[in-house]
Amino acid sequence: MDISDLIKTEQAAALARVSIRTLQRKSATGECPPAIRFGRDVFFKESEIRQWAASYKRWERHTKQRSPMSRGPRD
Repeated sequence: MDISDLIKTEQAAALARVSIRTLQRKSATGECPPAIRFGRDVFFKESEIRQWAASYKRWERHTKQRSPMSRGPRD
């Protein structure tokens, strides 16, 4: 294992553009690359996080279009 490829949880979450809690939850359920533990410290392989982040489908709340009927009448 190459130690230079390891990044901390905070860096991995920022790289994947998810919250730390989401990364922890996904790691616990096996939906993302496994965490590597050294005592209390938790690390992830940067290359695996990059691959996972590229394929991770996020729920895009802000890009969701509202239907025309929900906007109300036009003037």
